[in-house]
Amino acid sequence: MNATPIVLPATLKNEEVLFRVLTRSKWREAPLLAFLLEEHERETGLSVAFNCTSEEAEAEFDSYGVRSLIANQVVKLGLKVVPDEPTHANIQNLPHKEDNEVEAMRIAEELSQLSVAVRIRDKRQAKTQP
Repeated sequence: MNATPIVLPATLKNEEVLFRVLTRSKWREAPLLAFLLEEHERETGLSVAFNCTSEEAEAEFDSYGVRSLIANQVVKLGLKVVPDEPTHANIQNLPHKEDNEVEAMRIAEELSQLSVAVRIRDKRQAKTQP
């Protein structure tokens, strides 16, 4: 039997809820920092989960919590939200702070202001074991 292949949209731009898992304690205390590209995200974009619950998004990480955004709010900033898996996408067109610190900080601030804290923890919670 052949399984039906999953067809991902080219971009997310509607009311899809995006989750940014807070994997660093400093992101909990300064949400803006959660929306700056990390070095390993330069080529792909800022990693977010979608098409899942916040608990599912957080399950595979050691986490300090989760923040949410709505895809169309992100797109209005001139960014693209490109899915690469059924529950994962990347926010693209973000500059890295080493390339353009002023613009990277401006966009990170806007994203942090649009985001909502879904869950914030004082201590890191270990990822859920399968």
